[in-house]
Amino acid sequence: RARPTRFREMQQQPLADGVFAGTRMGATMTPAQKIDKTHDSKPDSSPTSGMKENLAQRLARLKAVHGRGAPTYAERIERLEKLEDVLLARKDDIARAISADFGNRSKHESLVGEVLLSVMHIRYVKERLREWMKPEPREVSWLFAPARAEVVCQPLGVVGIISPWNYPLQLAVAPLVSAIAAGNHVMLKPSERTPMTAN
Repeated sequence: RARPTRFREMQQQPLADGVFAGTRMGATMTPAQKIDKTHDSKPDSSPTSGMKENLAQRLARLKAVHGRGAPTYAERIERLEKLEDVLLARKDDIARAISADFGNRSKHESLVGEVLLSVMHIRYVKERLREWMKPEPREVSWLFAPARAEVVCQPLGVVGIISPWNYPLQLAVAPLVSAIAAGNHVMLKPSERTPMTAN
């Protein structure tokens, strides 16, 4: 019989050896059945194959939207404000989901460490975004007068974000806010160890 494994010990074991049942903080669990690594020649009809196709379609759609041009200052602010409104409106649901993922977690810790920090970050970015979007002048030799040079920041396009489990909301929202402010579109992958928060 397999020895029960604590959550913190489980974090240090290589995922390639198999998968584990449960993700609650401090919960006692035993290793689940190892992944079958055998392959056959049949077409892949598993749920993950459809998921991959769905992700590819989403990525193509986001790239197409980005191809229409970088979002304006007003559009970026609008998106940040919508994100802020959702966080504040769903703060209690967020705290309950995080508590369910961790087995038990203080509502106050989640509200302060996850929601409040995320909202503060959004407001910080909103206050400074117009200044950040301004072109930055650069010096030009007198030989090229009357020419001028400047750096104009442009969004990369579609940005991928993979967030960890320990602060599942705040560590997903922080890079999300920065990516939105920079004019990017985002594909966000939350941690599989916090499924309630991810949903």
